[in-house]
Amino acid sequence: HGAELAQAGIRNMTYYSESLSIFEFLLKTEGKEFIRAMCQQLKKGKPMDEIIRGLKAYPKGLPQLEQTWIAWVNAG
Repeated sequence: HGAELAQAGIRNMTYYSESLSIFEFLLKTEGKEFIRAMCQQLKKGKPMDEIIRGLKAYPKGLPQLEQTWIAWVNAG
């Protein structure tokens, strides 16, 4: 059971680290106004992919955002 808990802990830490990183990326690239609007739209039930597709930079949605974010992370 310990190995299972350790693995879940690693997944959880990875999830939170990636979440914080993508939030920081969106804040730096899209700005505070986008973050506010995104949160309001999510609260109303709008899917994240639809929100991202609404940005001129990511017409292909989440896969395109993920590629750009990974390049940003790798650039350090």
